[in-house]
Amino acid sequence: AGRRGIDLHPIDLEDPEEELWLRALVWPDHTGRQERLTEAVGIARESPPSIERGDASADLPQLLAEAPADTTLCVYGSYTLYQFPRESVIATFKAMQAASRQRELHFLGIEAYSPAWAELRWTHYSAGEREVRVLARCSPHGRWLEWID
Repeated sequence: AGRRGIDLHPIDLEDPEEELWLRALVWPDHTGRQERLTEAVGIARESPPSIERGDASADLPQLLAEAPADTTLCVYGSYTLYQFPRESVIATFKAMQAASRQRELHFLGIEAYSPAWAELRWTHYSAGEREVRVLARCSPHGRWLEWID
């Protein structure tokens, strides 16, 4: 039904310098990651997502409130929370929990919980309560994924 993103510093893929900066973040010996990035950039150019400049911990409540009421509300993040100050992580989770008092919300997130792997977690928020389930463990750089259960 729709998708919107929020980022402190969104990347403009139409700006060659910004795309080069994004590519510079991929380690030189990770050719598979460069290939996946090339594919992702192509998809983003064909169907550009709406990404707003902002702070998720402060602006997420407004984005959630603006989401169409007749859709399933899902928030997704991958390798983002570790970059947030602790109080921003707490504010982001509290915003989702508060929004769930009005309607169900699902949060899918991939974060590293050890140096060896990351976890894909599904958090279901409903009526101000939350339930967390680990769905998979995966390589921090996308080389493998192991479904759990």
